[in-house]
Amino acid sequence: MRGGIKPVAASVALALTWALGTDPGLESASPLGPASAHAGAEAGPPAARSLRLGDEAVTRRDYAAADALYRVALSVPAHREVASSRLHALHDLGAFDLSADEPQLRELEGWLGPRFRRYETEHFVVLSDAGRQGALARGRTMERARHQFFRVMERLGFPVVPPKNKLVCVFFERHQDYAAFAKTRDNVDTGWIAGYYTGLGNRVVFYDDATSPRFLQARDAIRQYHATLEDARERATDARRGRDRESADRLAAYADDLQQRIAEETRRIDEEAERISESKTIHETIHLLAFNTGLQSRARLYPFWFTEGLAAAFETESPHASFGPDRPTHRRIAEFEAAAEDGRLTPLSDFIRLTDAGHSHAHARTAEALYAQAYALFTHLFEESPTALRWYVESIHREPAGEISPERHAELFEQGFGSPGAIERRLLSGLR
Repeated sequence: MRGGIKPVAASVALALTWALGTDPGLESASPLGPASAHAGAEAGPPAARSLRLGDEAVTRRDYAAADALYRVALSVPAHREVASSRLHALHDLGAFDLSADEPQLRELEGWLGPRFRRYETEHFVVLSDAGRQGALARGRTMERARHQFFRVMERLGFPVVPPKNKLVCVFFERHQDYAAFAKTRDNVDTGWIAGYYTGLGNRVVFYDDATSPRFLQARDAIRQYHATLEDARERATDARRGRDRESADRLAAYADDLQQRIAEETRRIDEEAERISESKTIHETIHLLAFNTGLQSRARLYPFWFTEGLAAAFETESPHASFGPDRPTHRRIAEFEAAAEDGRLTPLSDFIRLTDAGHSHAHARTAEALYAQAYALFTHLFEESPTALRWYVESIHREPAGEISPERHAELFEQGFGSPGAIERRLLSGLR
């Protein structure tokens, strides 16, 4: 066997794909800052009164009414923090039952067809044809991501709120079905994209990575090595029958070595597929949460560094421990260092203006550098400038709904964090 078994590429790019505009799901959480008022908030009760009425609803166990009343108070900046705290306490009650958006699910289930089953966790609905075990495994990972997201937001002092309904995931067993759904339903050219969040549909979509083209190709190679193994065993047997002990021993040793290498590579491939599945599930779930808790608004177009840096900052090699921007992700750090060494980083003055990585056209290696750079910038600002990061989020929410120009993105960045050149020098000096 010349050259051994070729390893599967360790890096599979993760992506966000979303559609600009508002939709009914936007009201699940009002944004931060003065521009956060709901369109019809003035017609409701004053914020202070809605808080009192919400408390009264809790005492009579009318939790749905309490939820709605507390959300009215969210529209007034002076009451947002209190209303957010009340909503968190309400949703933490053991008797509170978070419901799903049934009209949304019925429409989606009709599109997906009878192969798909519905599985629910405490805060998510997973529609899947991959079986109960696979679907609930994704749901458990999403629950862990949710827990860490709120932990980090509390540390930063962002008054994010629990989503009004359970959030939705579509999980395909087969890559080809995922790609067809993305194209026909969400108008997404998946290319190298292993999963995505769509703002228009307000859901995450991904597939079992064991069925990805790269992993299928690797398993095809392993099947060929199995054929080589069987041939070697047969030849060793024939040599023994022909009393050619030297050849028999040599062939048997070769077969034993090959069998061990096949087992190691199979295990490595399985572990890599699981690692990628965990990572992309967390990444896309952070997008889903950010746009449904008031941290980000689907009515605005955010810079790439913030949206993707936030999600990449939660990727982890240890999903059962704490993770987030206050815990290093060594894979992204290594990618950033490699991109800096190879000259693949985008000048920061240009990078902060980007709103799209060109997912349908970019090469995976180019995308890797962009995501690593977003990770490095977001985690740096999280640690070094948390107050400015809060100001920046609130400033985006104060912008008019719709597309924000690259020039305005650069202006807001400089107002909040200072010179991009100075920040870039600090990032690169950290490497040295």
